[in-house]
Amino acid sequence: MRAVQGRAAGGGQALPAARDVRRCPGGGGVTAVGPRRDAGAARDWQLYAACRAEDTEVFFREAGRAKARKLCGGCAVWASCLNSVMASEDGLSAGYRHGIFAGMTGPERAALARSRAARAREEAAGSGPARSDR
Repeated sequence: MRAVQGRAAGGGQALPAARDVRRCPGGGGVTAVGPRRDAGAARDWQLYAACRAEDTEVFFREAGRAKARKLCGGCAVWASCLNSVMASEDGLSAGYRHGIFAGMTGPERAALARSRAARAREEAAGSGPARSDR
């Protein structure tokens, strides 16, 4: 594992470096090696994630799914987590999306990505959802 930058407030876990292993939602354990697209201040939300101190296994094993969803459901930075994972998985199929992030499984996130892409195409074509303020 590569070096990390700094420590979380209160001397907690080390914060990930800009080019490091990918970590579970709140910055816990290792999930995959590769460059990070959103390093630095853009990842500060991880300091406040409910899952920050959890073992990675909770998010990547079937047995931990209920606990992971419960943690995500009460997390103060859920939206930031969802935005981050959706950006990092942009263009990936469901088969390449693993673990629970923002309370969603890989296939659930793939379905959300397809839905968002379809909505964007509709809006670009001018056939977006009807406006209710008319």
